[in-house]
Amino acid sequence: FTDEACDSYTWNGETYTQSGTYSQTFTNLAGCDSMVTLHLIINNPVHTAVTETACESFTWNGTTYTVGGDYTYSHEDANGCTQVDTLHLTITNTDHTDFMDEACDSYTWNNETYTQSGDYTQTLANAAGCDSVVTLHLTIFNDETSDFTIVTEDSCYTWNGTEYCASGDYTQTFQTVHGCDSVVTLHLTITVGIDDHDGFDFKVYPNPASNIVNVQCTMNNVQWNGAEIHVVDVYGKLLQTKPFDGETSHIDLTGYTNGVYFVKLMANDQTVAVRKVVKQ
Repeated sequence: FTDEACDSYTWNGETYTQSGTYSQTFTNLAGCDSMVTLHLIINNPVHTAVTETACESFTWNGTTYTVGGDYTYSHEDANGCTQVDTLHLTITNTDHTDFMDEACDSYTWNNETYTQSGDYTQTLANAAGCDSVVTLHLTIFNDETSDFTIVTEDSCYTWNGTEYCASGDYTQTFQTVHGCDSVVTLHLTITVGIDDHDGFDFKVYPNPASNIVNVQCTMNNVQWNGAEIHVVDVYGKLLQTKPFDGETSHIDLTGYTNGVYFVKLMANDQTVAVRKVVKQ
């Protein structure tokens, strides 16, 4: 006779694990030998094993797993034998990280530019290829602007080491405590000549001038010993010094670039009169 089984077959106390033809001898009712032959087919099921890595969860044969481990699945093969498959599963979870940063005016993170303080999230990929959710806690400090006005009777005004000798608007940039720009504008008005001593008649002519400027100053009972005429540019740089004895003096502006200059009358190391002259 012919028979088949999965993995093994037991016949009259004998177990067979291989396909083949097997014979056993029995005693029939007449007391004679009866030889029976078995044509046996052994079906060995194929047991498979797979290895998988997944993010957060993995579904295998209708079952979803969220924790890594070894899982088995039993089912019948085409021969009706029980086949056991094994899954070696690694689950990698999403990473969640955050960090803090600050910037002036704007902040660029992974090609995204932010101009307001707040919490911002981006989803990246970690080494396992799973989501890595990163949150940025951002503080934006804006640049500051301010201005102030100065009206001075002096011929020049010094602000943070820079001397300005012409009326106008001047800007300097500082840093705030957060390292951002603080732009400060000075509105400067120079009232040249108002600091003249009473009784002075200080003249500078012609004005505007091309090359030669005449300087004349009259005042009764004045000792001119050591008096000087100084010519300075709008930055306060001394360009020319000339003694002055009370008579008309001549200042040569040849070689100077066109622009604004200041002629100062100095006596006893003090400025007693200033006039602005324009070379053109």
